Amino acid sequence: MSKMGGSADGILKHHFWIVLGVVFVLIAVSWYLGVSGQAKIQADQVNKINAGIKKARDVQGANRVHPNQESLAQVEERIESYRNVLQHYWQQKYLGQYEKFRWSESLEDNFVAIVEPLKNIELAIEYPVKEETPERLSRGLRNHYRENLEKHLSGLAKIVDSTWHVTGTVTATVDGLDAAEAGILGTETDEKSEVSLVLPPVSWSEENQTQLVQDHFAWAADQPPTTLEVLYAQESYWLLEGILNIIQNTNQTSDFSNLIPVKHIHVIEVGRHAAERKGAVGTITDGIYTAGETTSTRDTRGSGAGAMSGGEGSKGGAAGGPGMEAGRRGGGAGQEENAKESDPIFNRYFDTDFKPIDPDVFRKSLKDEFSKKKVFSKRVPLRLVVVIAEDRIPRFLQECQKSPLPFIVNQVRFNPEEHKEVRGLAELSPAVANRYLTVEFWGVLEMYLPMENAKDTVEEN
Repeated sequence: MSKMGGSADGILKHHFWIVLGVVFVLIAVSWYLGVSGQAKIQADQVNKINAGIKKARDVQGANRVHPNQESLAQVEERIESYRNVLQHYWQQKYLGQYEKFRWSESLEDNFVAIVEPLKNIELAIEYPVKEETPERLSRGLRNHYRENLEKHLSGLAKIVDSTWHVTGTVTATVDGLDAAEAGILGTETDEKSEVSLVLPPVSWSEENQTQLVQDHFAWAADQPPTTLEVLYAQESYWLLEGILNIIQNTNQTSDFSNLIPVKHIHVIEVGRHAAERKGAVGTITDGIYTAGETTSTRDTRGSGAGAMSGGEGSKGGAAGGPGMEAGRRGGGAGQEENAKESDPIFNRYFDTDFKPIDPDVFRKSLKDEFSKKKVFSKRVPLRLVVVIAEDRIPRFLQECQKSPLPFIVNQVRFNPEEHKEVRGLAELSPAVANRYLTVEFWGVLEMYLPMENAKDTVEEN
């Protein structure tokens, strides 16, 4: 007991120092814990700050020149450079076509001097033409063009080494009969053409040739064509030249005339006469075929998914292209729909979605600098039905793209049973003859407009 009492007395005697020591230890422990926690927090904050600084430096390094007046000027300079490149490319494409679209050398110089500035027809001549507006071409020059055209239509067939069957004057209907029935557009007789044992490399439907003349180059017998009719007829002539040159370029890939890729031309339709697609073309989704629309009344050889259209220029459908009603003064005083259909560019030009452009919208887009539907080329619908070697179809499509007057094909259809009676195939072996198919190509021929029409669109793109 004395020992325990002595210890208690010692503690009581020195309790101050004992308590002071315990408090010091607690303070030291608390300080250590506090300092170590703050150090971790500080380290985390420093790391965040350093990460932010690094990001800022990365941004600064990636784009040393921040947006300012100088950088904006550099951007504008680069855009201008791209614009100039695009405009130069477009101008070269236009000039390449312009060189191909030449008037006949046999036309009088004063005729060419008048019509050459009128190539951009819709800007050069106001439509509808007012009664008091004088013709840009005199009556004599318009008759001169008609006579010249009669002599040069056969040149279309010569492009593809074929035969032109239509003869006679270029006139329109007489007393309700079409030109062929009235005897105005005749065909070559045995007296005028010798029977040759050598068939032309490419045969071309006589009916289709007659229909082309009726659609684009037929005018009233008692009066010359109007200036508008002359201009649109020549434009149609250049379009026909373009597609025939594509066919000829395709055929030049063969070394043997009896094995050329394109053996026969069933149908060529241009402008409003090719505006409506044939047959039913759709898509296959989950194994189910969804047919598209079937259109047009010109074709007499059937339409739909089962039978490919390809009639040889039947006489039905919309009559009278630029060579008929279109282009006459004012378009008549009938109902609004009839007046619109008499417009020479009704269903003649298409947009990039392969849809017809309303004539008023088309003309406005050419003249209105701020038009949202600015057009920079004339896209004219074309329907072509030919007998072609199946393995040469890709080559034909290549020639369509390479041509100075591009044929942008949007739809291809074929029926392997429709070429059996084509002249020239009978002389071939069955194995070779069976390589040929009757194929229909539908799309647009693209005629570039001069740079002032394309400028706004190029800048926007």
